[in-house]
Amino acid sequence: MESVVKSSAVTPHKSKLARTLSKVLHVKSMTGIDGLKNVKVDVNFNNEGNMRNKEKEEEEELKKKMVIEALVSKVFASISTIKASYAQLQYAQSPYDPDGIQEADKFVVSELKDLSELKQCWFRKQFDFDPSPEGAIVTSELKELKSVTKTYRIMGKKFESQARFKDSEIMFLKEKLEEANKQNKEMFDSFNFPNFNLRNESIPPDRNKTQFFFERFNELKSVKAKEFLAFKPKSPFAKFCRVKYLRLVHPKMEASFFGHMKQRTNMVNGGEFPDDNKLFTSFGEMAKRVWLLHCLAFSFEPQVEIFQIGKGCRLSDVYMESVVNVNTNDDDDVAAALAVESEPQVCFTVVPGFKIGKTVLQCQVYLSQLLQQQR
Repeated sequence: MESVVKSSAVTPHKSKLARTLSKVLHVKSMTGIDGLKNVKVDVNFNNEGNMRNKEKEEEEELKKKMVIEALVSKVFASISTIKASYAQLQYAQSPYDPDGIQEADKFVVSELKDLSELKQCWFRKQFDFDPSPEGAIVTSELKELKSVTKTYRIMGKKFESQARFKDSEIMFLKEKLEEANKQNKEMFDSFNFPNFNLRNESIPPDRNKTQFFFERFNELKSVKAKEFLAFKPKSPFAKFCRVKYLRLVHPKMEASFFGHMKQRTNMVNGGEFPDDNKLFTSFGEMAKRVWLLHCLAFSFEPQVEIFQIGKGCRLSDVYMESVVNVNTNDDDDVAAALAVESEPQVCFTVVPGFKIGKTVLQCQVYLSQLLQQQR
């Protein structure tokens, strides 16, 4: 009886434990812990794969950009080298430098070949930059900077050469101006004398001086100098032309022009003037204008006085006027330069002035401040 009771008391306890274990095992087999772990690991692997793919794509895109940038840098470097070589080629033309021309030609041909190769690489999509695109970019930039520096250096030499040429031209023009001033002074020498200081020439005492000179003016003003000299070779105007021609035209100059000095000898002996000589024809027309001005000046009463202003004199509104009208000039810088200087100074006289009694005809002058402002 006791055995039956004991077995019945133990059996239910074992069966309850067995049922509990079977339920746990069943749940584990259906939705076990290992399955959840496997799901989480698979999700992590997928995320890491996507990140790696994105990084690879970004790296590839960056490489493509660097390759294109390196290619463009090489193109610009080659173009800069061609420009520098062309500048060298131009500079070597004058004065002629065959070595410089040959060197510049080699650079141009070499860079054109490089540009052609870059073009083919672009079309074929085959880029080989040694050691890397970044290194190629740096090398190209250095090459471009060297070419630009070379261009500026050549242009600097060219400007220096032009400046030297301008300086020599200025010196030549100054000498020419000085010679012209001497000749002009010679033409107007003795202008203040009624007879131009000519020998055996005087005003008839019974004639009115102003009327006498006015008749001389009317006699010559409408006639060509060549025709008047041919018609009156012994007139005062003819004597004036002889004296001024022999003073201004050097014998060597005349011999170099015509190969002889026959007409000079003829003029010294008081003979006729050459009528087919272009040099003397031009000289006669110039002398006519000086002679007419002289006659017109002595036709007034009181007499006309001519004057000019020397360099460094202060500007006077009574006797002078500037050739540049600063009041209506559009150049504000020139007006400002004159406004700063309370006493502008004369650089040189452009047109002489005249004084008739108390009436003054202003001479035209160029001011030194204007010349400095233009420089």
